[in-house]
Amino acid sequence: MFVGRCFRIIKCWFKIIESQDHKYVNIVYKILSNDIEVFPNWKKWASLLRDILSSLGFFDVWIFQGVGNKQLFLNLVKQRLKDNFQQKWTAELRMSTRALFYREISINIDFKVYLNVVDISKHRIALSRLCTSSHHLAIETGSWHKPISIPYNDRKCIVCDKLDDEYQFVIECTLLNDLRKLYIDNYFWETPCMLKFIGLMTCEDKTVIQKLSNLFIKPFFENKVACIVSI
Repeated sequence: MFVGRCFRIIKCWFKIIESQDHKYVNIVYKILSNDIEVFPNWKKWASLLRDILSSLGFFDVWIFQGVGNKQLFLNLVKQRLKDNFQQKWTAELRMSTRALFYREISINIDFKVYLNVVDISKHRIALSRLCTSSHHLAIETGSWHKPISIPYNDRKCIVCDKLDDEYQFVIECTLLNDLRKLYIDNYFWETPCMLKFIGLMTCEDKTVIQKLSNLFIKPFFENKVACIVSI
């Protein structure tokens, strides 16, 4: 959405500067452009446009108020917007302390296949919550304890006494052995490792994704504590 918005702003700018001088939009644009020089600290549409072009390495286009081949330039702008956003997104993801699991399973910002494949909204939400660590596994709830959060390595599953994270929940938790055997291919859990788990979570096979989200994650993802209590 950010890339699309910036791209449409630049396309709109071309329409403005190519319009006739007596058009109101052209007159207003020239006033805004002049205000940039008079009031450099003011944030206006024209100054934001200039900053977008400058951030993409096209400040000279702003200076000359146009380009020779507009279509070629727009194609270049769109690609550079995508590249810049990808780099910024990747850097922020690497720095985040709340995205430890997500950055393992998401190496780019491409549209995720499961969002189309899983057609039941509550199951799709459950899978999204698992991928983004928006859940009630101990790895997350341990940080909610006040006034002092539970140390990371002590956030364990009360059944397995292992770190209660996404990997342990899907691949190892003994409470879910029966469902795991029924709905997840034994390749992923007989000799488990993080590489296989990442392969499962990034799989694009429709059947695998639907089983994982519809029949495995949803029932226990929201009710694991209740299931433990009932044992």
